[in-house]
Parts: sequence; structure tokens; C-alpha cells
Amino acid sequence: MPSAVSDALRAQYESWKGVPHRIGGSDRRGVDCSGLMQAVFRDAFRIELPRTSRDQSRLGQRVDVWAMRPGDLVYFSDKGGDHIGVVVDNRTFLHASSTMGVTLSEFDAYWWPRLRRVQRILS
Repeated sequence: MPSAVSDALRAQYESWKGVPHRIGGSDRRGVDCSGLMQAVFRDAFRIELPRTSRDQSRLGQRVDVWAMRPGDLVYFSDKGGDHIGVVVDNRTFLHASSTMGVTLSEFDAYWWPRLRRVQRILS
């Protein structure tokens, strides 16, 4: 299953790549992090997520960071606020960056220390 989930998320990335970040946005003219998660889960997995990252964080079950797998939501503390993305594989996650728009990022020296929780939505 994880490879099918990864493939579905990569296809979503190809569809959304380059869309600019826009607070409150939820379409291809501009999207914020929780709006992107809502669209990705709806289009790739036919799962309706709530609109806000706070409400999204209440779904599913919390899992240990070392147990995360493709499709898990990842929550970060970034620039004084909350940020959300979805795990694509063991190295990368898909998100709407405030500076780069929709992109893939690695769990690197910037993001790893900011990771606050992992939430499993897909069974």
C-alpha cells in the first residue's frame, strides 16, 4: 500500500506543483497548507478533511514519528505558526510553502527539528 499512496501523492504534486501560497486559498490560484491537504485527500483518496489544520489534526490517530508512513499528516511549528504537510516517502513530504508554493521538501535539518506530531488518516 505505501507505494500506491506515494504514487498517488506524487501525482498530486505534479498536478499542484508551482501553485503559489495564499492564506485562506484552496484552489490553483493559490492555496495554503491546510487547503492543499483538503484537496489532496479529496482528490487522491476520496477523503473529506475539514478546512483548518487544527480541525484536521483531530482526525485519525497520532503515531510515533519513527513509525510515519506515506499518507500520514505531519505538523510543524514554523515561523511562529502551525504548518501541515503529508508524508510522500521516508525522506519527503508535500506541502504549500509560504515562499515556494506547493512543493516537496525533505525531512532535513530545517524541518526535522520543527516536526511536532504525526497523524494517521489512512488505514
